Amino acid sequence: MYYAGTGIGSDVQGNKISKSFTEAGLTTIYAGIDAAHFIGVDHLRDLRAPDVIGNAKEGSVYGGGKLSKIAEHGGHAIADRAVPIVVSGAGIEHLTVTEHVDTIQIAPTVLHLLELNPKELKAVKIEGTKVLPELD
Repeated sequence: MYYAGTGIGSDVQGNKISKSFTEAGLTTIYAGIDAAHFIGVDHLRDLRAPDVIGNAKEGSVYGGGKLSKIAEHGGHAIADRAVPIVVSGAGIEHLTVTEHVDTIQIAPTVLHLLELNPKELKAVKIEGTKVLPELD
């Protein structure tokens, strides 16, 4: 579901200007139940369901004043969700994993490779996140 509105954006010189959401780099905004359904969770049972999700147009960058970019998160575009992962180190043989993996598997994999227990991570306990295949 799409929700229209306005927000603060910037022009090409980095000056703040008011823009409608369709001009602020968003293609879709989900709120409330729609946001929970978008990511496939029950908003009544999973308290981590976000209140609002905005899908940015490919190539959109959000930042502070004068176009400064502080940090970046993955987006909804395929290029943001399909990322290569290279694991290298002593004792790790060359292999190619062809099955589906998620970036959330990186943290438990790093801990495992450092001979630490990934199950000490709260998220791993709750979600059952697995170490990357072939590295466990």
